[in-house]
Amino acid sequence: MPSVSFAPPLATSVAAVVMLSGEDPAPAVAGTVRQTYAVDQVATIAHGRLADILGVVDDSVTHVWLLDGSTEPHPDALEALLHEMARLDADVVGSKGLNAGDQNQLDSVGFSTDVLGETHRGFDPGELDQEQYDVVRDIGYVSAASLLVRRGALSSVGGFDGRLDPESASLDLCQRIRLTGGRIVVAPSSEVVVSEEFRRGAPFWRREAGRLRAIMKAYSPVTLAWVLPMALLVGLIDGVLSPLRRRFTLPGFLAALAWNVVHLPETLRQRRAIGRSVGDEELFRYQRRGSLRMSQVAGSIAGLFSSTPLARNVATLVDSGEEALVRPSWIWPAGIVATVLIGTRSLFRFGLPTAGYTMPLDNSALDVLRAYAGGWNVAGLGSPEPYRPGVAISAVGQILMLGSPTVGGWFLTVVATLAAAAGMARLLDAMGVGVAGRYSGALLYVLGPAAWTIAQAGGWPTMMAAGVIPWVVHLGVRRPKGLWDVVSRLAIMALLTAVAAGYTVPALVIPTIILVILTLVEPGRGGFPVAMGSLSAVAALPLLLPWIGLLGTYDVLSRAGHDLHWSPNTWMVITLGLVFVLAVAFGSYRAVRLAGWGGLLAALAAVASRNSHREFLGSEIGLETSLAAIMVASFGIALIAAAGLMETRVGFSWIKWVAGLAVVVLAVAVLPYLFTGRGGLPGHDYDRLVRFTERDAGIAADGSSRILLVGSPATIPGDSRRLSEGLRYRVVSAPSPTLSELWLASDRIGDGELERALNRILDGSTIRGGAELAPFGIRWIIATSPNQLTPWLRGQLDLAELGQAPDGAFEIEPWISRAVDDRGVRWQFEMPDYVLRGDGPVGTALRIAENADARWDPDEFRQDDWAGIVALEGERRVVYQGSGVLRNLTWLAVLVGALYVMIAAMARRASLRREPL
Repeated sequence: MPSVSFAPPLATSVAAVVMLSGEDPAPAVAGTVRQTYAVDQVATIAHGRLADILGVVDDSVTHVWLLDGSTEPHPDALEALLHEMARLDADVVGSKGLNAGDQNQLDSVGFSTDVLGETHRGFDPGELDQEQYDVVRDIGYVSAASLLVRRGALSSVGGFDGRLDPESASLDLCQRIRLTGGRIVVAPSSEVVVSEEFRRGAPFWRREAGRLRAIMKAYSPVTLAWVLPMALLVGLIDGVLSPLRRRFTLPGFLAALAWNVVHLPETLRQRRAIGRSVGDEELFRYQRRGSLRMSQVAGSIAGLFSSTPLARNVATLVDSGEEALVRPSWIWPAGIVATVLIGTRSLFRFGLPTAGYTMPLDNSALDVLRAYAGGWNVAGLGSPEPYRPGVAISAVGQILMLGSPTVGGWFLTVVATLAAAAGMARLLDAMGVGVAGRYSGALLYVLGPAAWTIAQAGGWPTMMAAGVIPWVVHLGVRRPKGLWDVVSRLAIMALLTAVAAGYTVPALVIPTIILVILTLVEPGRGGFPVAMGSLSAVAALPLLLPWIGLLGTYDVLSRAGHDLHWSPNTWMVITLGLVFVLAVAFGSYRAVRLAGWGGLLAALAAVASRNSHREFLGSEIGLETSLAAIMVASFGIALIAAAGLMETRVGFSWIKWVAGLAVVVLAVAVLPYLFTGRGGLPGHDYDRLVRFTERDAGIAADGSSRILLVGSPATIPGDSRRLSEGLRYRVVSAPSPTLSELWLASDRIGDGELERALNRILDGSTIRGGAELAPFGIRWIIATSPNQLTPWLRGQLDLAELGQAPDGAFEIEPWISRAVDDRGVRWQFEMPDYVLRGDGPVGTALRIAENADARWDPDEFRQDDWAGIVALEGERRVVYQGSGVLRNLTWLAVLVGALYVMIAAMARRASLRREPL
């Protein structure tokens, strides 16, 4: 661009200050020498020392030209800046940036922001410079890669904020100068070449910290009252959903929050130092409406459900406005997301219920993770047996929700449901299904009649596993694009399979079974899908350590639970059969194959579920396998529905209308899902059942106690043990159990003693059943359904009947706390430890009503019948020492998982480099 003919005022003196991030000679220093308008001083400063910028320039300097060390200015860049500053009486002028990789591409022409300080360039990435933005205009802020600022304006606002990265510092400076009545403009005639290193800039957390600090200093208290909560909410939502954009921003956002809390006093001092002459509306004039980050999140969600360019391209989604909102690729996923959010609203408020195989999350996710790594399993009377990996995965999800067990349970449910719908939509898209078919299939997979059966049975772990199964199948179905692509997909499939199997064991082989059925329907695919499914299942085993290594026999699947014979309604079977027949009789070849795949899966799954009471390999198939089979049936229903909405043979277009009506009928479960607001899960009946225990169980001086539940298998939450035909029992922590107590471990010495005590009551051998049960830490007995034990309980002399519960509730008189020292003081159980609260003296020994295990006190442990006695030496907390082997196996699983992530990322990158352009 030719030099601008311009004569600056005689008093003008310019200092070029170059920011250096290293010791190498900076291109900007050389560029300042070649300027058509000579600078009076050239100084250098480190990126983190921007606060000292006024101290490195001479007192006679009137203008400061700030450049990054990697910026290469054109010879007339400074002259153009000075010209526009004098012409428009501006206080800050920025240059037009050109991409160093391709100088025909734009890097920046000034920036606008939204109200939360998110940056927007105003053009698409990679857009060519055709002088289409060469208009001198007021702008939100200009880039620190090259900006000219009046020394007087810089001094009046206290200079740059040296704690911020250069771009955040530039945003902060421009906003403060604007609030004092200054003017910020961009001069496209001033061109500089901006390096990729500068544009990548500071780490994410530092940019977030700078953005938050800038808005805290700029806005008035009235604006901050709604901007700060919005910034917190948007940051958390984006952090949770950021993996959809193949990044994870939540830790960085939390670090930025912590940084701002630590530096809040300094921020407030700098805020008070701003001499405001205009209000916030002057900032709003140069901001975009809405939240740019939330638009990106919405685009990512839409991209999960569909592979259309509109759904994947965030910039197009943000800029297309109303046109994007009326397209099916946006309406369908938005409708599913809205349905799930509305249908889980009660979980957000009350958390997960205690019903079936659903229990609320524990109060402390960190304590759960500590216990998971070779710690004490608190279910029942306790065991050193490892927890299921699903317990640890849920704890991680809870941590993402800042440790809240209520919001954490809701979050995990929503994420699993949306992931299931998105995965099914992507799978059907890969199978050639159109928009209506793939979204209808996705909806039926998560909210159809089979999915409703799982939820109503309290099969929350199965719902969690259902969230990843379609993704594993989708990766197994895709045709290979080379060795590195196969390696990357295997690593991801192994990770996802381990997540599913961590919640329900059958999920380890379910993807392989689904892919086997696909191979039978489409022999042309060969054995590749089956091989991918099998190899990923084997590769997932190390991730399930230490639990999978000590699984023992197959009876883990039938150890407890009740028979669940899935009996779908007749209308559902007829409707589904109609869609299947129409797809096979009148559909295209692809529709016939898809319908055959779904039909075989649904039929085989229904047979497996209805035979869950039968023995296999010496044990019953069990409830867990039955729920997994219903999940496979739901998968098959989704495929059949999608096939019915695919293209038909010539002359049979009316078939789609019939199939569409049938899909609406099959989706009738959506209505109660929306109405109850619990994600289809049962109500909080258990909480009402034990409400009378809450007050006494919460008294610190009473220590901790257990509740004995007796009744039919279907009425007892979680695993239970068999006492007689149709009668089950289990003990739970009072007043309510949590997820860590959902799955019982194998029988140990205390479990056998408890069973014998109950049998003595049942056969009338004792009339003091309370004395038999009190040593187990049991305080209350609740009959969850009419049973043959209750009449014998009413005849015991030391049980007080409370007259509550379906078949009676009883309190033991006197009862014994789970942990009592030799002074008779009751200790509290705080998972996974026993703690003495208060300032009183400590006894010398503590009896713990847990299955005897020497690791409670490796030096002086004594066994008391089935329980244990721990020596106290002034300690007020007793900690289970744990198994070093199990702890090492846990870390091995973590390291293998990290290795798989690295392999997937590196193989994916290598695969992309080898793909043809």
